[in-house]
Amino acid sequence: MLGVAMAVALAGSIAVGTGTPAAAGVTPQCTIRWNVLPAGASGGIWMPYAEAAETTVCFMHRGSYSWGVWALQKALRVCYNKSIGTDLSFGPQTEQALREVQSLIHANPDGGYGPETRGKLKFVSVAYPDDPGACSTVN
Repeated sequence: MLGVAMAVALAGSIAVGTGTPAAAGVTPQCTIRWNVLPAGASGGIWMPYAEAAETTVCFMHRGSYSWGVWALQKALRVCYNKSIGTDLSFGPQTEQALREVQSLIHANPDGGYGPETRGKLKFVSVAYPDDPGACSTVN
């Protein structure tokens, strides 16, 4: 895993692995949070990450429970000023807050987190986790 983090930091882009689910065209479930260094960013951001497939292109929905949900909840709280908990549980409040933000960022407001939302959502800075001005998107 450290090799992936170094590759991300050195390449300045998102590490997308070749695990079977991603290679087969199936979006894997987000299982952890990951410190990603986007191209052109001054520091890392916390993002949902599918550990088995080694990719940030993953999905979550109501009923999901993981550190990936925490990264999403933290982004909704800090970057979009949504009053939700960061309890790792993707419940009705997380779903509603995500729907509202999806409408704001012009993503399909279905209340689920997936590739489209990931590409438009701002994520929390690792160095400044409570500073909305330090939130960043990824490409």
